[in-house]
Amino acid sequence: MTAGNAEKDSPGFGLKMAKFIESEWGSERMTARRKQMDLVNSHMEGTVDVSHLKALFAPSKDLSALRVNWKYSSEVPRMINAIVEGFSYDKYRTTVKGIDMHSQEKRSKFRREKLKAMYTRADAEEVSRLMGMDFTHKGFVPQSKDELNLYMELDYKPAHELAMELAIQKVFDFSDWRETFNHIAEDLAKHGIGVAKVECDPETAIKLQYVSPRNFIYSRDVEETRDYRGAYYFGQFQRMTIGDIERKAKGMLSADQLKELAGVAGVSYANFEFMTEEDKQHTIDAIHFCFKTNRYEVKKKKYNKHGGYKYIDKPDDWTPPENMKSEVVYIPYEVWYEGTYFPGTNIVINYQLMDNMLRDPRNRRKAIAPFIMYKLSSESIAQKIIDISDDIYITLIKLRQFVLKMKPKGYAIDIDALGSLELPDGSTLDPIKQVKIMRDDGDLLYSGSSLVDDQQNVRLPIHDMPDSSGRELAELINVYNGLMQRLYDVTGINAQAAGGAPPPRTSSTVYEQTVSTSQKVVNNIFNGILSIQKRSSEAIASRLHAASVMKETEDIVSAIMGEYTTDIIKELANVRYYQYMINVDVRATDKERAELIQSLSESLQTGAITLMDKIDIEEIDNLRLAKQVIKLRQKANMAAAAQRTEMEHKRALELQQAKEQIEMQRVQFMQEMEMQRAMFENELKVKLGSFELEGDLRKISLKGQWDVAVAQTRVGAQRDLDMQKEDRKDERLNQQSTHQSELIEQRQNHTPPKNFTKQEEVKLPTLPGSSDLSPNI
Repeated sequence: MTAGNAEKDSPGFGLKMAKFIESEWGSERMTARRKQMDLVNSHMEGTVDVSHLKALFAPSKDLSALRVNWKYSSEVPRMINAIVEGFSYDKYRTTVKGIDMHSQEKRSKFRREKLKAMYTRADAEEVSRLMGMDFTHKGFVPQSKDELNLYMELDYKPAHELAMELAIQKVFDFSDWRETFNHIAEDLAKHGIGVAKVECDPETAIKLQYVSPRNFIYSRDVEETRDYRGAYYFGQFQRMTIGDIERKAKGMLSADQLKELAGVAGVSYANFEFMTEEDKQHTIDAIHFCFKTNRYEVKKKKYNKHGGYKYIDKPDDWTPPENMKSEVVYIPYEVWYEGTYFPGTNIVINYQLMDNMLRDPRNRRKAIAPFIMYKLSSESIAQKIIDISDDIYITLIKLRQFVLKMKPKGYAIDIDALGSLELPDGSTLDPIKQVKIMRDDGDLLYSGSSLVDDQQNVRLPIHDMPDSSGRELAELINVYNGLMQRLYDVTGINAQAAGGAPPPRTSSTVYEQTVSTSQKVVNNIFNGILSIQKRSSEAIASRLHAASVMKETEDIVSAIMGEYTTDIIKELANVRYYQYMINVDVRATDKERAELIQSLSESLQTGAITLMDKIDIEEIDNLRLAKQVIKLRQKANMAAAAQRTEMEHKRALELQQAKEQIEMQRVQFMQEMEMQRAMFENELKVKLGSFELEGDLRKISLKGQWDVAVAQTRVGAQRDLDMQKEDRKDERLNQQSTHQSELIEQRQNHTPPKNFTKQEEVKLPTLPGSSDLSPNI
């Protein structure tokens, strides 16, 4: 670290560093490491060499007499696959958040505007109602600060953050990160280490490649972190042909050096020029290494006569002159050197400062490592279970051997006890025929006297052979089950998580909980995957930021974001103005998603949330934020329900008060009506009395008038009657006088007698007004 820039740039310094790396990763250490990894890989691939296990079955080298199928059936792949399948690339989503002053100012401004809209919502609605114009706030208006906080977490996404997220995802897609991700997850489970390499790409800015841990080397980390951020060198073992070395050296190697490399490959030539292309296909080991160190910006601190000073930039190789009064300042910054070294030689090619070095946008003096790794602090799962897998294999071989040696169930037959029997027809049964009859019919024919020996003990001529194979088989099965249980105990993965059938009478809920509990024991692998995903995203963001600073993004943006809108492309080209914090959100598992949907359905049935709330929450990937949204919506709905209840109660009270008021008004109105009715009745009675009095007076008046009229009529009638009487009297007198004259004349004239009996109608006089008089009157 303290060496000068010129010294670090020299190939000799690179050779010293390569020799140091070789001393830490010598052939013995690398061979032992590769042997261990190859053993794990052979278990995964089903190519395990069982020669070291065969010697356990017989002391001699000849194992042909065992007649056993030696095929190795490893339990390692089943356990590793059960672990790796629990980590899906689709569960991880990179999120970007601006942490610079401009982003925070935009965020704060947006938040203040929404708070202002929230506080003035009622006033805006009232002004709109009074003025007849729309003064309400447009867009999202929160109901509370909690809702605003969730909106800022879920929906608020400036264009430059969205552009960076899309660019990171596109780089992952171009790098086939899904396949690399699965390789890393499997390596963490098999070997306890996962590695990815970051390389610059002229088209997509950056490219991520998978690195096999079998050929990977690294320094210790002084900070003892599992992601090895403090590692100061990395490397890869490679096999390179002589021809490839010659091409990559680009004429930098002499003929003697090429001859030396050919000798390492086992090819001996007096002159390298005589080698054919076929000879150049021989390979040798090479270490592509890189290491981190400091370079220094050299500045001359020159003082003036007023006590001030200024910095003057100087070249890296500038040497201060003697007796210089000015001060020399060395400002360090991190760099990475790289090169290719061939073990066993003193040859290093392509030693130089790393091109397109990645730097932290938040600290430009800090360089980002070209390798991203994570190493578990404990032994890997595969390494833990290899010995158990060997024991299970041995047990299975013993089971196979035992099954091959098992014999059918037999009988012990005492030929002397059976003897020969004579039948009534004269035929004879020898012992063999008796045994056949017993096997076919189940009848045992024997002579009673032959079953009793000299000591009078009864002996059976045929009886079952003692058989211990069932007990021995059960013991082997118990051993196998015990080893399998030990396998589950060591890995922490139960049979259900490894693909086994659930125990009898086990509900689906219990089964899913058992599988979920098993996955929790591999959280260290989960943390490793999360760390590599996050650091890979940070490396992509750093490269895009550098490309934006150097104005290299035009072609890169067109290659990455060609299918998106021009605005997003422009924002990606301007990311140099911002600083970002990269996070990796883990999407909910299928089980967690099912539990969330079940909870939403129950909340919907109880009325805690609405159907629209359920649809919105189901679209949220982050389970933690989804649960917060549920709480917020439930709280808001409860508040709304309480408000509705209060309004209904208030409305009911107002209705009750209105009813009571109406009832009081009705009673008051009835009282007023009763009073008015009484007053009207009294007034009516008064008027009726006056009418009756007036009628009586009129009646009296009319009666008086009637009496006067009757009296007048009677007087007139009497007068007329008297006049008529007088007239009739005068008429009778006249008629009598006439008759007398006629009688006189008759007598005188001696005429015949005359008839004087003709009566004339007498018209009676009528009283005046008699036809107009009413019977009531």
